[in-house]
Amino acid sequence: MNQRPADERSLLRAAWRPGAVVYLGCCLVSLAAGLGSGFVLPRPQPGPAPLMVLQTVAVGQVVFFLLIYPVILLSRARRNDKRKIFPESIIECTTLLAIAAPLLIIAAFLSDATAMDVVRIIILEISFLPVSLACGLWLGRPGARTAVWASMLLSLLALPVVYYIFYDFVPGVNASWLWDFAPTTLVWKNASARGSSWLVSPLWAQFAWLALAAVGFTCHWLFPPREKH
Repeated sequence: MNQRPADERSLLRAAWRPGAVVYLGCCLVSLAAGLGSGFVLPRPQPGPAPLMVLQTVAVGQVVFFLLIYPVILLSRARRNDKRKIFPESIIECTTLLAIAAPLLIIAAFLSDATAMDVVRIIILEISFLPVSLACGLWLGRPGARTAVWASMLLSLLALPVVYYIFYDFVPGVNASWLWDFAPTTLVWKNASARGSSWLVSPLWAQFAWLALAAVGFTCHWLFPPREKH
């Protein structure tokens, strides 16, 4: 008789945790950045221009899931039963995306975006969730922690910078795949599309990140970390 209330309390704890406050903070900061873009960026023609709110909110969410959330998972794994981390994280991520949906709708309205733009961004962010969980697993291995951190920072920040270096100084080299592959610029590109398709563009980049997540999970389970005695 007491098992069901206990299970319900466990689901509620998994759905809403302090990490959600950090997530909402990232969303609000990125929303404010998008609203401020109208005062900072030049307008191509007189009159009101669409803001970049959907783009900044989408980038803020991706930065949270790929840079901040794995650290939250690492902190929880040190304090709690590691076997519960994975299913509880799926529940939590589903809740985070659900509570952020109204923000995405508001951002789309301010950015003069379409409903399909919002759907496409949600699909793309769902594609990054396995990557976030895999990074959280590998951060729990002290020997791999530096490599995981370097990979996360490289993909989020360094790849767009390298693209611009090629674009400005080596125009003969086609480095557009860097822009398409980097999570921040990939989500920015899809949030800026204002198209009628719900498919992520390019599809190869979305499937490449899903494949990397699958490789991360597979290697983690095939080569489990050594338990300390």
